[in-house]
Amino acid sequence: MTTSFLQTFFHQPDQLPPEVQAAVQRAIGSERIHAFAMSDLDAHLQFSQSWLVLSDAHLVLLQPEGAWQNGSTAWLPRKVPLRNIEKLELLSGLSSSRLNVVGTEKTLLASAQFTRRQSRTIGNLQFIAEQLRERLVAGKPPAALVSEVDSQQEYHKAMLESVEEAKAALAVPKMGVILRLVTYLKPHRKEVTIGLTLAWVLTLLQLLPPYLTGALIDKILRPAESGQIANPWFWLWVVIGSLAAVWGTAEFTSFLRLRIMAITGEKIATQLREQIYAHMQKLSLSFFASRSTGSLITRISSDTDRLWDFITFGIIEIVVSVLQIIGVAVALLFMDISLAALVLLPLPLMTWLFYRHSKKIQVLFLRIWRKWSAMTGVLSDVIPGMRVVKAFAQEQHENDRFQTKSKAVEAEADRLHYEWTRFWPTMVMLMHLCSLIVWAVGAPRVLRHVLSNGAEGMPLGVFIAFTGYMWMFWEPVRHLGMMSRTVNRATTSAS
Repeated sequence: MTTSFLQTFFHQPDQLPPEVQAAVQRAIGSERIHAFAMSDLDAHLQFSQSWLVLSDAHLVLLQPEGAWQNGSTAWLPRKVPLRNIEKLELLSGLSSSRLNVVGTEKTLLASAQFTRRQSRTIGNLQFIAEQLRERLVAGKPPAALVSEVDSQQEYHKAMLESVEEAKAALAVPKMGVILRLVTYLKPHRKEVTIGLTLAWVLTLLQLLPPYLTGALIDKILRPAESGQIANPWFWLWVVIGSLAAVWGTAEFTSFLRLRIMAITGEKIATQLREQIYAHMQKLSLSFFASRSTGSLITRISSDTDRLWDFITFGIIEIVVSVLQIIGVAVALLFMDISLAALVLLPLPLMTWLFYRHSKKIQVLFLRIWRKWSAMTGVLSDVIPGMRVVKAFAQEQHENDRFQTKSKAVEAEADRLHYEWTRFWPTMVMLMHLCSLIVWAVGAPRVLRHVLSNGAEGMPLGVFIAFTGYMWMFWEPVRHLGMMSRTVNRATTSAS
């Protein structure tokens, strides 16, 4: 698989060609080969093929001797003893790099030009060569350092590393990214603790209205019909006043929570922006050459804004939803176990469906992010250079280029919208189906209670309170599902 991949897509050998290996063995004798790499540029920066091979005590540079004939050629080895090397100097450029082998007398013993594709393999060879040289100078055997190194495997690994990185980017380790984001909350423990406490208080307050509604029907209104309660008007206003107090306290609690977490999230977003920008100043030119300006601008601006949204609302909203699900589930089980089982039964299926949906849109969000970065890259390149565009009459060309990038964003966004608009009506219909089953089972029990004058069945107030809790249960479940979009946007931006 690796062999066919390198030959098909990289158009270079997957191992040392037999002719090269034979030339190396003639040059180094019985010494072991520890690493090798291909140099794909000649001294004139034209595409070519030469090889660097590292053995126990020598660095061998092999260049083709004469023209290629029948797919093969003779190879001219140039052997440099490691003891004679002062340093291996790697000079990185925007499109190509050069490895200079500097001797102990400050003379250039050899050099190799290569494109960025070969940078990892040559970088590995440089590192091993420097370690071998240090051990040779110190009189230590080289085998202790590289006995476990498989030159063939290391060559494949280095060549495919960029492919693996791109492949890994399509499967963002969501939980690891979330845990990494949570670490930014540590300096703000006090604010986060207050926010979580307020979320817990809010959850408890939200559990009271359905109970008070059920008590209003069964403890006040129904007994008032038969004159079984003294001063029903007083108790009616007590319940209404309690509902008003609960809703007012809940809204005030929500206000405090949002205010605290919004300010905390903004502080964290500011810290992220400053850290990213400061880190960019330490990166090499090759990093900036491999990425568009638009993607880097997106990292500092749009991505940190998405992270602020997740930290401010996402984390606490997830906590609130989980607490509400637990609290409502307990209330449902306490009121009626059989009906509660009908509500809780489809939860594992819904959790699995949410997981599948989240995995799908995770990839789609990443694709949109890349297309958006490419579109932003056009803007960042063209707007500062508008004078050049005008001077060469390239307005239509740049307009067409931007429209192409914009249409690419639209196409990926349409795929995302197709996915979630197909998924959510199905999930909501499943919730309604569960609700219909609860009504089909619960309503006859209420009717039996009425016909038997309370001897059997379920009181009306209890059933109304139960249905209120049922919809309170579905709401955070639905909200957690919707939060998967926020979480995926945040993990895409943070990955």
